Amino acid sequence: MSHATIEALAQAITAELQSGAAAGQPVTFATLQEQIEGFAAPTLPALLMAPSLALARNPQVVVWVGHSEDANEALLPLLTSGRVRVTPCARSLYPGAAYRPPLPLLRPDQVDAPLAAQHWLPVTLALAPAAGN
Repeated sequence: MSHATIEALAQAITAELQSGAAAGQPVTFATLQEQIEGFAAPTLPALLMAPSLALARNPQVVVWVGHSEDANEALLPLLTSGRVRVTPCARSLYPGAAYRPPLPLLRPDQVDAPLAAQHWLPVTLALAPAAGN
């Protein structure tokens, strides 16, 4: 993992979110995986060992699996700083060919429920409004 690669991915993620907002189109993790080179885990063994992103308030609620380590390093500061927000969305925004979740689907009203196993919550991503807006 190089700092330059992580910074380039962070810039590409930000640009994709700006582009989606300008076009009025939701941006999902599947969108990022399709549009940004280096976002997805590159091979099946890497995919099996790929990081997952879960909600801090309920680690059993996973919002994405299968991104690269570099993408993880680029995403975490954007998410933890609040610069990028996630919002639950309909499963239909994740086309079947783009992503078949390896986990059971979770409804947004179940996010705070105690879960014995991990579940997938489909989300969209967006840049948070700039301070003062």
